[in-house]
Amino acid sequence: MMKADLYPPVKTTVSGEGSVVFHDETRYGLRRLCVASYAKYPDLELWMGMLRETADVMSHRYVEKEIKKDCFAYYLWIYWKEK
Repeated sequence: MMKADLYPPVKTTVSGEGSVVFHDETRYGLRRLCVASYAKYPDLELWMGMLRETADVMSHRYVEKEIKKDCFAYYLWIYWKEK
């Protein structure tokens, strides 16, 4: 699978809901998408709605990372395979 086929692509941004900072596909067909936000946790339903209809979402997780004192980055990871 070519990187051009990954949707939504890296740098896709939704105002107030973060930006795609990582998106790839493993050799086993597992797709991984990471959305980052500095304001709040990215909305799972919004970002899942941006995936293709053929996406079979298997899992997701939220991660937060302290960048500086009292300054956090919030990440949403989504994992799926295409049907």
